[in-house]
Amino acid sequence: MNEESVLVNEMIQEIALIEYQNSEVIRKYRELEHRIKAIRFRCMKKCRSIQLVEKDFRRRVNRVKRQFKQGHDTDNPGK
Repeated sequence: MNEESVLVNEMIQEIALIEYQNSEVIRKYRELEHRIKAIRFRCMKKCRSIQLVEKDFRRRVNRVKRQFKQGHDTDNPGK
């Protein structure tokens, strides 16, 4: 095998090990991702006239997440 093939095989082995060791986390992530896509689909189906660019969508979601975190931090000042 050439050096590139060896590197690709090592990469695949490493990724497979990480995915195997974290299979429950990956499964939960995929479930959450599916729920998020379903929410987006239902909303966008109802609001067809609204064009929401992915970048803007992520920015707005992150802004609200920061607000949640700030609220959590003020509720639990020790954290």
